[in-house]
Amino acid sequence: MVDSNDGRDFRRMDIDCEVVVRRITEDVIIHARATNLSATGLMFSCATALNLDEELEIRINPGQEGLTPPLHAMARVVRVEGDEASSGFAIGCVITEMVD
Repeated sequence: MVDSNDGRDFRRMDIDCEVVVRRITEDVIIHARATNLSATGLMFSCATALNLDEELEIRINPGQEGLTPPLHAMARVVRVEGDEASSGFAIGCVITEMVD
């Protein structure tokens, strides 16, 4: 745990990679761009607005196979910023469960 000035328990790591998001209630796949990751959360950008408290399945395959393992997790939307008129939406999620 980290004692930071912004009150977060864990540091964020900036990333830039594709994330595949599945909306659980609609069984819809969204291709998005991950922007940062911490031990308990993820932020990504996409063209689709998501709902607060919406449950998602997240998959990140971070590049060269074997070098970094993929991330497969369940998450819940806790923040939605932006609009369709701008460059899309920034979605903040809390990771609720890691999936094998």
